[in-house]
Amino acid sequence: MNIVDLVVAGLILAILVVVSSSSLGYIKTRLVDSENYYEANKFSMATLEKLQPLSYTDPVDTALAIGTHNEDLPTECKLATNHSGKRSYEVTEKHWDSPGTTYGYKEINVTTSWKYEGNDKSVTLGSLKRDDTPVP
Repeated sequence: MNIVDLVVAGLILAILVVVSSSSLGYIKTRLVDSENYYEANKFSMATLEKLQPLSYTDPVDTALAIGTHNEDLPTECKLATNHSGKRSYEVTEKHWDSPGTTYGYKEINVTTSWKYEGNDKSVTLGSLKRDDTPVP
């Protein structure tokens, strides 16, 4: 084995080390990003499931009042503790005519947002809730 063979082998080894270390960083970033999206989706869905059974017209319960509502993420949530995560939902009123009656609907859009490596990320889930009492 001569000096040229050792230099070529060392160069190949150095390239492999650089490539594999950058690949590991990419894989770690993708795994953390996937975990964050999963957690955001889970908490957005939990908010929708909490709002769906509420009464459409209950004057005491303001959870389905028209407008934007801000909620804190649970303290055990990594998005809240590590990534400045926030959750809010917006309620808007919709009306669609069906033959003979008009039903009222409330559209609920839940957004969970966070920052990761300086970038803004978010997940938004939506749902419609129908008022079973036809509007004359």
